[in-house]
Amino acid sequence: EALWALNASGGFDESFALAQLDHPNEHVRTWTVRLLGDSRKVSRRLQEKLIQLARTDSSAVVRSQLASSCKQLPAGDSLSIIRRLVLRREDANDPHIPLLLWWAVENKLENNLDSIMEWLKDEELWEAPLFTQGIAPRLARRYSFELGDRVFYDFSDDYQAVYSPWKSNHTPSVSQENLAICAQLLRLAPTSDAVERLIA
Repeated sequence: EALWALNASGGFDESFALAQLDHPNEHVRTWTVRLLGDSRKVSRRLQEKLIQLARTDSSAVVRSQLASSCKQLPAGDSLSIIRRLVLRREDANDPHIPLLLWWAVENKLENNLDSIMEWLKDEELWEAPLFTQGIAPRLARRYSFELGDRVFYDFSDDYQAVYSPWKSNHTPSVSQENLAICAQLLRLAPTSDAVERLIA
């Protein structure tokens, strides 16, 4: 509550945030990360600190918030943070972090696809379980499935609130563009195992 009050009153500035990111209490660090994400933009110094936190913080709670906040930050601020989180092998079986990282990446696809494709040239990513198990297959499914400009689902006819699988209409131009992205992903995959992860 104190952090929220300080933020609302204008006292949550860069120097204060940097100090709180070193706080011994994981919940203080977590809420500091959340408030920085809510601001939708961080300075270079704060970005470097968040990258360091993603690489070294021992708390899964903090790493989970970092992944969540990366969805709110611009690609230029967040992709380096996401990379460091993806390389944390201990989080591969975490109940939240893999999906939070995927949602952070997915959030950048529509408006920052070129940045994502450049990011994917990093071969170290393709060796990380969080990427090979949680991000690469979803990337491939996203672009191989979406063959139109509308994605939707249906309800069951018996009014039992059963949802159908996601469906897509077919728009030739969108289909061609997305399949070209699939081909680009396959070219970026550095090994045959990486290719298998994409097409599994």
